[in-house]
Amino acid sequence: MRAFILTSALLGLLLCAAPLFASDEKPAYPQNEDVEFYTQTEKPRPFTVSPAAGYGLLYKSDDKSEHHGFYSRIMFGYSITPQWSIHASFNFGGYDGDVARYEGFFSQVGLSAQARYTFLDDWIRPYVQLGLGWVRTEHDLETETMFVEHSLALEPGVGLIFRLVPNYFLGVETVAVPQFFGDHMKASVNFRALANFEYRF
Repeated sequence: MRAFILTSALLGLLLCAAPLFASDEKPAYPQNEDVEFYTQTEKPRPFTVSPAAGYGLLYKSDDKSEHHGFYSRIMFGYSITPQWSIHASFNFGGYDGDVARYEGFFSQVGLSAQARYTFLDDWIRPYVQLGLGWVRTEHDLETETMFVEHSLALEPGVGLIFRLVPNYFLGVETVAVPQFFGDHMKASVNFRALANFEYRF
């Protein structure tokens, strides 16, 4: 009888003391590991940084020549809504000339701003974008600079990004950039096919 009373008293004491040791902290991840639930409850991260690099093609309209090379950019963005975002980027490209025609090397640097519309909010996200920017083109032949021109550039493009884990993305992007103004670069077109990495914070 004494043992029963003592056991009951201990159980009652433990039940009364249990709330004192309970933690108010929520688990870092859902208990059921539901990916969709986790996506909906994760902290909003409106800012993005996205480096990209890949193939570049420069078509010069004045002599109808094509120049192949590389293109790269670093882009910073801000999401206004899950679909709409705005971006600013610094761009750099380099293109070889035709050796037989002794054309030298073409380099481009530029700044641009874009508006992007993303169609899905899932692990795969296609998007379209439209941008406007400034491009500086320099043509060098060995140690001599043949010309330097500044142009206005229109930047329509499409892309696709894949979510690896929350806030980390890999993707591909293609942009066709007609250029305006200048004696040599007027109506020229720059084409880019890039692989990009995107981080949201």
